[in-house]
Amino acid sequence: MSTLVRARVIASGTTANRPASAPVGFQYLDLTLGYPVTVKTNSPMVWVNASGYPV
Repeated sequence: MSTLVRARVIASGTTANRPASAPVGFQYLDLTLGYPVTVKTNSPMVWVNASGYPV
């Protein structure tokens, strides 16, 4: 019997390597900062931390 395990895949890399374009809600593990960031708006591109503070 096999078990299906669902895993969430999050892109990661340095701050300098964040995607230049991504949909709102896209998460990225910023290895420079040491925590995940999320796209709040994409025009202009605004990344925020878990508290909603732009980073």
